[in-house]
Amino acid sequence: MNIGVAGAYPSSQLKIGDIAVAEREIYGDEGVLLKDGFYGTEITDIPLFRKGRRKYFDEFCLNMPLMKKAVRAAQRIAHNSSPVTVKKGPFVTVSTCTGSKKRARELEKRFGAICENMEGAAIAHICTMYGIP
Repeated sequence: MNIGVAGAYPSSQLKIGDIAVAEREIYGDEGVLLKDGFYGTEITDIPLFRKGRRKYFDEFCLNMPLMKKAVRAAQRIAHNSSPVTVKKGPFVTVSTCTGSKKRARELEKRFGAICENMEGAAIAHICTMYGIP
């Protein structure tokens, strides 16, 4: 299990101390920036990783049974403490912390994410490589 600190995106409505659980991890900086906007690595058809016939570009889905178990555990913690929100959704891994609402809204909209971190996609990538749920 990877536990850490993340930056919540504006429409997630998460506040300091709330708990976010990743449904999938996305490399937010991997891709191609063209005149008409940003495109993920899939546009290149060069995957970051292959496992069998499956190609992985910039997104790694997480193990749903374990994710649901983590949400239930977080909800028990939230129930026993002061008001804490538990939310699940996509996480974006970035190389530079977002420091403006404009950039936060851009990433949130592009990926449908609830928050950003700096290592989640790399951890999900390695776990996928080695068959670790």
